[in-house]
Amino acid sequence: MTGGFRPMGGRTRGLALAALLASLVAPPAFAEGIAPELLPVPGLIAGLREAGLIGAGEPVARFAWTLEVKRPMRDPKVVSERYLGSPGGGFAGLSPMIRTYAPQPAAPDAGVRPVLSVRGLTTLRPEETALEVAVQDLRLPLAQGARFRLDWHDDGAKLEQACTVIGQEPAATLNPALPGPARRIECEGKGSYKGIPVGVSATVFYLERLGVFVQAENTIRTPLGALRSWTRITGFSMP
Repeated sequence: MTGGFRPMGGRTRGLALAALLASLVAPPAFAEGIAPELLPVPGLIAGLREAGLIGAGEPVARFAWTLEVKRPMRDPKVVSERYLGSPGGGFAGLSPMIRTYAPQPAAPDAGVRPVLSVRGLTTLRPEETALEVAVQDLRLPLAQGARFRLDWHDDGAKLEQACTVIGQEPAATLNPALPGPARRIECEGKGSYKGIPVGVSATVFYLERLGVFVQAENTIRTPLGALRSWTRITGFSMP
């Protein structure tokens, strides 16, 4: 899917499309002081809809959370993310999001430019024409036993995974403040990490009330041993 995204015009054309969208009934997610030119190129929007990531399922809710993120061979870091929410309809799933890293500045959002989050799986910027995460055969809302493909191209890794929805549990199992149910998704696959052939296993949750995914655990199996990463939700608030 990633290789299928192509730009459909230069900066002038992209700004013209953004102006056209802004002239329509403005969806609330894009009325939060987000500049229209933050919208991605039209070809990327079409690819996201085809993948099932936007334009179907629950809109992304307005919420904020704090994550502790651990990546292989790196110390854990604390990340704060504030989602401004997405509208329903064709942009459901695409939400402006403000991200800061600890230690935070005195004014957490001062000088921080929002990015667009694609259901928490990845972020995109207007100049981008491809995603770090590719999804195929995703259908929202997720059903028990549903299968889809989730490929990651990030941090020196290229991982191809087949994912299955194996169950549902309260989202509060991830953090007591989280509302609604969470779909547990198990992924298995293979690929390369820093040029080395590897296998990969991942546990991903889809938080139905929030409309976002979170990768809770990821294990990369290399000839030299396993490399584990994880994400913990340490704080949450919702209007």
